[in-house]
Amino acid sequence: MDTVQKGGSWTTRWVTDDRQPGPTYEARDLLRRMAECAWHCGDPGVQYDSTVNRWHTCPNSGRINASNPCSEYMFLDDTACNLSSINLLKFRQPDGSSMSSGSQRLAESSSSRRKSWWTAPVIRRSASREQPLLPAA
Repeated sequence: MDTVQKGGSWTTRWVTDDRQPGPTYEARDLLRRMAECAWHCGDPGVQYDSTVNRWHTCPNSGRINASNPCSEYMFLDDTACNLSSINLLKFRQPDGSSMSSGSQRLAESSSSRRKSWWTAPVIRRSASREQPLLPAA
């Protein structure tokens, strides 16, 4: 941010070897492009490594290396977005009684469908192990 404010340039680093300098960009242009890309793909925004690790809620699990787009598991490596939404109120009976067995079948079906697109085995294992079902607010 200091470099952006000062109008300086920023040299990137290669992911495969962070000791090797990568291309250099105007910091302001690079930050603008990062924000535009986050906006275009629906990500909530740009996350900063130093801030995310400073605010780490489970620091004993190790540093946060990356997050999936929804950031459910900031402290777990190799996880996938588990976001899924089902309006369970649609399964309420007219008399207000509890939901039908159809809601259970739908939840099971949704869960198995989400697992099917996790192609990387390490992500499939982690995501299946850490997959909660949470009520919508």
